Amino acid sequence: MTVRALFLPSAADGTHRWIAIEGETIVARGEGLPEADDAALTVIVPAEDVTLHWAEVSARSSAQASAAARLLVTEASAAPMADLHVAVGDEGTAARPIGVVAAHRMRTWLDSLAERGLDPDAMIPAPMLLPRPDAGFVSGDFGGDTVVRGLDCGFADEAGLTPVLTGGMAPKMLERAALEQAVVAAVARPALDLRQGSFA
Repeated sequence: MTVRALFLPSAADGTHRWIAIEGETIVARGEGLPEADDAALTVIVPAEDVTLHWAEVSARSSAQASAAARLLVTEASAAPMADLHVAVGDEGTAARPIGVVAAHRMRTWLDSLAERGLDPDAMIPAPMLLPRPDAGFVSGDFGGDTVVRGLDCGFADEAGLTPVLTGGMAPKMLERAALEQAVVAAVARPALDLRQGSFA
């Protein structure tokens, strides 16, 4: 089965890019929006648009997990919770990834894609494409957009900010083969999918 991963541009005037995956192999690449067809579609959301947190969220259902995550995020967010979409993931560890994105951004993305006949099965924040490191930080370059991932953080790489967030530790840049392997694995089993709640 073919799965396409569509990378949303990090800038308003940026270019959409996509890859096609069959099994564990990337078999095609392109720019622009792909044609609507029967292939499964996963959208990759720019790191700048999603704030990632990690926290222990004990709940028996996805609704309970979401409610607990919203309470945790309230303390760390300056924006009104009514304006935010909160999604909870699972990496098989005690601390679960939590993605926070402006609700209007989610609506804009989905409406724009729907105009082209595209309805993504999943939406993954770009840093969640990187493997969870055993220690320190890893980074990956997605067509000029570099993202960083740590044990409990994920963010867009910025020259003035990254050293502050990593405590001066330089992230290990993944080579292309390792990065593509990580992308294929993340798309196959998203650790954090933003299509939850009202955006499911």
